[in-house]
Amino acid sequence: MDTACPPAWPQIAAQPFKRPVPGHGPVMSSVDVERCRGGFEALLVCADQGLHPAACSAARRSHVAPWLDDAGRARGAGMLGYYFKTASAARIT
Repeated sequence: MDTACPPAWPQIAAQPFKRPVPGHGPVMSSVDVERCRGGFEALLVCADQGLHPAACSAARRSHVAPWLDDAGRARGAGMLGYYFKTASAARIT
């Protein structure tokens, strides 16, 4: 949801949903969606500032921590590292 299309967040948040079911992770409430959105916005702000991927991962994780177990934290850090590496390579080429 968050990494696929950042500009879509306003449309997602505006939907009259009761319990969104993401492609992975638990069923969400409207509070969960806002927490997730806040985490993604923190990630984007961090990335725009050119901070280290680990710092940006921590900024996002601080918002979504209630959902993450040890495996989720490790998976999330790995995915964000990949996204940062891919985005950096795309800017260079």
